[in-house]
Amino acid sequence: MAVLAWILGILGILCAAMGIVTAAELIPLTGTLLTAFTPESWLMLAIVIMLAAIAATLGKSRREEE
Repeated sequence: MAVLAWILGILGILCAAMGIVTAAELIPLTGTLLTAFTPESWLMLAIVIMLAAIAATLGKSRREEE
């Protein structure tokens, strides 16, 4: 579960960074992936993934207590 939490945390950070990059228009919006996702959708995806990382971390700590 710890590895899953790390992977989800890193993916959440990357999605948040992509949302900031898209909002600031640092790269041209020519790709289909970039035009399909707005900055709000990238940041919402980052929030959902970070919540999943927190859930994976809490699930790991509960198993260790038993």
